[in-house]
Amino acid sequence: MFSIFDLSLTDYYIIGATLFCAVLLLSLFLPTVIRVTRRVSRDASEPMPDVEYPPVSVIVYTNSDGDNLAALLPEILEQDYPSPFEVIVVNDGDASEIECSIGALELRYSNLYMTYAPSRSRNLSRKKLSLTLGIKAARYDTVVITSGNCRPCSSLWLRGLCRNFTDGKDIVIGYAIPAQYPESTRPRISRTASFDETYSAVRYLSWGIAHRPFRGDGSNIAYRKCVFTDAKGFSSHLNLNFGDDDIFINQVATRENTAIELSPDSMVYSFEHDPSHAHRFNKMRYDFTSRRIHTGTFRYFAACSWLWWLWLLTSAGATAYGLLVGTMSLIPALAVTAIALGLCIPVMVAWRSCARSLAARPLCLTVIWFILLHPFYNIYYRIRGHYSKSRNFTWEF
Repeated sequence: MFSIFDLSLTDYYIIGATLFCAVLLLSLFLPTVIRVTRRVSRDASEPMPDVEYPPVSVIVYTNSDGDNLAALLPEILEQDYPSPFEVIVVNDGDASEIECSIGALELRYSNLYMTYAPSRSRNLSRKKLSLTLGIKAARYDTVVITSGNCRPCSSLWLRGLCRNFTDGKDIVIGYAIPAQYPESTRPRISRTASFDETYSAVRYLSWGIAHRPFRGDGSNIAYRKCVFTDAKGFSSHLNLNFGDDDIFINQVATRENTAIELSPDSMVYSFEHDPSHAHRFNKMRYDFTSRRIHTGTFRYFAACSWLWWLWLLTSAGATAYGLLVGTMSLIPALAVTAIALGLCIPVMVAWRSCARSLAARPLCLTVIWFILLHPFYNIYYRIRGHYSKSRNFTWEF
């Protein structure tokens, strides 16, 4: 017979452990999500300062993005930017694919230039070589880097990013919204992959907002040329195909010289014909390069993952022990239910607001499930990446 009020000492211990895990998660996990939402709101509400903006060189890295360049370049070249700027397209693909797209534009815009990465280069990262050529060719000290598959969200894109340089910053980390080309016939990216992309963005953006930057997004980032030259470019990781936006930023970013810009005007859309393939590719490359990044964020979020599972196990344990083993009381089940509601509802609401601010899927009711699943999702890709790790190197050792 069930007793509503009788509890054993073990019941109290397990319920206390459940409550302890929930309180820790609310104090550790929840602030990282809220931090991003508040920064988007703050940056959106701040007017663009009426000051002298630095001249800018926009480096557009492209590889077979000819169709999108025809739409992207006019949106960049017609930016509402009060200072001089130039656009340098660095092509790492077939020249014939983009010549038709930008040939007429070069006649219309005197500040549009195009260069090519050498087609026969060996033992070099093609993207790093292309970016290096573009940065060296840049006329101005401030460079903004984006990709040929992107489009700015606003004509104030350059203003949004570069207003941080007027405050003395040397690096500005923006955000690129993952998107699918409207004409694509591929199925939409899975909910699990969508959560992973948003979660990854929340991690590096929230850490950067907390003055601990460790990576950026190569489709929307800006820095001064002196940062690049003082670090000798990508020389510390030339043996890797990737790392231009995480290993490099981890190397040069500090608390003082880096800003996070999250106003909607400063964002770009990063389009893919096959977003699922792009997600798998980016997931494995970031997983590989993350092993060469020095930051506490991985340990921090790993601890949060352990806490989520510890909370779930203690909740299940308290319920099972109270109903089946201990005093056969309903109180443990009711207690862990109340604790679960007190934990999950704030997290779901905060995640929904954060995802909306980043133009991602809200996943409100299922976000707890995806948080619990995420460590296994990472392990799956870690195993996949292990069998294809040679793709990350420019040469074999």
